[in-house]
Amino acid sequence: MQSAELKEWRRKLGLTQEAAAKVFGVTRVTEQNWEGGATPVPAWADDRRENYEASLRRRPEYGPVVLQYWLSPRGPGHPPEPNREPVRREWFSNNQQALDWATEKEAQASFFRGMIFSEDDEHLIFGSASLTNEIDRRKRVVRQRRTPEEIDAMRRAIREIQDEIAAIPDRDPNFTDKDLYDEDGLPK
Repeated sequence: MQSAELKEWRRKLGLTQEAAAKVFGVTRVTEQNWEGGATPVPAWADDRRENYEASLRRRPEYGPVVLQYWLSPRGPGHPPEPNREPVRREWFSNNQQALDWATEKEAQASFFRGMIFSEDDEHLIFGSASLTNEIDRRKRVVRQRRTPEEIDAMRRAIREIQDEIAAIPDRDPNFTDKDLYDEDGLPK
């Protein structure tokens, strides 16, 4: 990446020099020197730029996107089903909608090896493994959500436990360790 390309990239994304410097893990002065041509832009900056762009494409609001998936398992021991189109492509306005739909569809056993691409197919946003991981993560989050009734029941149980603890009598002030142990320190 050359100085002019870096400056154009930063402006295209609406980043300040300070924000771009954070993307690259350098100071604003270093970013300024790269853009001005005072120092060359290092080769590793391309990797950082690509990683940053990939993280932007994974945001829920990014779109439009295409969700591609198989209708049945693929691979050894799973021949294609006759008279059934093996691959489907669905268009969504953003990642959030595609991920929500994929999470629902995956539970119906007719969704395999899904992937999400940018609408122009130029970028793979979620490969099969990362999409599966994201669907699993979403399922865990949903399972962790509690209904208002469950929350009320938990609050009642906590109050009952607190009441039981409060009802435990304080230790008898006349009771000492001497009552438990003999003069040699052995339990009575």
